[in-house]
Amino acid sequence: MSLKFCPKCGTEESRKNILIDGFCQKCFSQKNPLLLNFKEIKLIICSNCYSYMHKNKWYSSLDSNLIKNIKKILIAIIKERLIINPKAKITKLEITPLIPEDFKIKQRLTNIDIQLEIQGLMFNKKLKESYEIPIKIDLSICNLCIKKTSNYYEAILQIRPKSKEILDFIKKDIAQKNVFITKEEHLKYGYNLYLTSQNYAKNLASLLKDKFNAEIKFSYILFGKKDGKDIYRTTILVRLKP
Repeated sequence: MSLKFCPKCGTEESRKNILIDGFCQKCFSQKNPLLLNFKEIKLIICSNCYSYMHKNKWYSSLDSNLIKNIKKILIAIIKERLIINPKAKITKLEITPLIPEDFKIKQRLTNIDIQLEIQGLMFNKKLKESYEIPIKIDLSICNLCIKKTSNYYEAILQIRPKSKEILDFIKKDIAQKNVFITKEEHLKYGYNLYLTSQNYAKNLASLLKDKFNAEIKFSYILFGKKDGKDIYRTTILVRLKP
């Protein structure tokens, strides 16, 4: 039986180093890596609420702790940034963001690394690779926080008369949504709540109508134009029946 050698490095085939597609395992891995490449990863995080941007859309934070939040986000999005060899069948993928416990974002653009461990099969042979991938973290302000800090509002919810029960109910419901009260007026005869979402305000009014047997009235004021279309602000009167 004739001996076989790796044409690249000259290593002789053995039981421990069986040639793969004519190459020794080391040279084959260099020529046919499990990971062909990766797309640049730039993570944009809101410095106020730790939400993050993904595919030009803002998503809620995954953890209230900054470090844990970054780790969870990277683990969630990293796979789609990897370009895997189509010949390979990946059996294990471990992602470990290398972030020190005392990590703080001291400037707008910060660099960290991810430790990536990949295991897979190629021509029925087990391969294992390890990489450190650079990550850019960019601080920004999400759309919701911009609205919250700029007194932006799309609707006014008027509660008549005063009811602490309804006010507490509204605030508890809002806390579970991506909506803010940017202004809150306490009047002798009720409350005026300025909300950042018109759609949410309408849904909330319907909920209050059913839950508290309230009477609902809508009015609209022209606010401006966007893409040639009129933009209206909504005032919703929620009147409690005696």
